[in-house]
Amino acid sequence: MSATRVTCARETGTGKAPVRRSAVLLCLLAFLGAACSDGYPTEDVPATSPSEMTRSELLEKMNSLGDQPGLDRRWRYELSPSCQLTVTATAGGIFGSSQSVVAPLENADITMRFDDTDEKFDVRVVPAPAPSALEVSVLEGGGWPVALQMKASLEHLRMHCGRKAG
Repeated sequence: MSATRVTCARETGTGKAPVRRSAVLLCLLAFLGAACSDGYPTEDVPATSPSEMTRSELLEKMNSLGDQPGLDRRWRYELSPSCQLTVTATAGGIFGSSQSVVAPLENADITMRFDDTDEKFDVRVVPAPAPSALEVSVLEGGGWPVALQMKASLEHLRMHCGRKAG
């Protein structure tokens, strides 16, 4: 009989342990769930694709990209109603020298190249007709992600040419 009692005690003991473990695990998960959400936004900010942006949003994005840390110059962009892109590059901080160039965007090619000398990417506008036009640097010295975003923004800005400004 004592063997039966030991078996029953083991069964009773093992039957309660999973309930206790489940309760402890449930409390632990609830605690971790509350702790992990602390300080995080409840909604994701939607990422806006350049194809969904207006002219002014694209220019704002480009100006943000042109003001990235690590660039040798600060790049600013303005677009006239006739799709003339004014690119201003300022070297040496706020009191540095500025140079502005105007590039017509309509029918222009947008290029992105890797510069072997400084091991950074350059984005340029090549106005049409290409053989006689000079390339205009739009961003020099950016890394691949920044250069790719700039190229995409420029291509979508070029597509806006001929449309009503937005």
